[in-house]
Amino acid sequence: HRVVQAFDVDDSAVRTYRHNLPRTPVSTKNIVSLQQADLQRLAADCWLLSPPCQPHTRQGLQLAESDGRAAALARLVDLLEAADPPLLPSSLLLENVVGFESSSTRTRLRAVLLGRGYS
Repeated sequence: HRVVQAFDVDDSAVRTYRHNLPRTPVSTKNIVSLQQADLQRLAADCWLLSPPCQPHTRQGLQLAESDGRAAALARLVDLLEAADPPLLPSSLLLENVVGFESSSTRTRLRAVLLGRGYS
């Protein structure tokens, strides 16, 4: 397996990623700005996703999708919903941060995945 692109807007995370995995392309592009053309260019067969913890955790404000930090995952759900079938990954791996399992974002993601034929 090969990572075709990693995304993070945090400069420290990007530096760490580049240090530990120097052959992996890392982008600071905000996922919110991704388009179907980006999916076509990347042609990723599997997406590894980690929703931000802060919008969902009991220790945070629990704003869920109202928290701006949740916009990137919402954009990926939009892309999954609208993408041409050949652009869809065959699988997704999603970290389950505490609180996400009962969020409306998770409910929407699940509905989109089921609607697109994922099981």
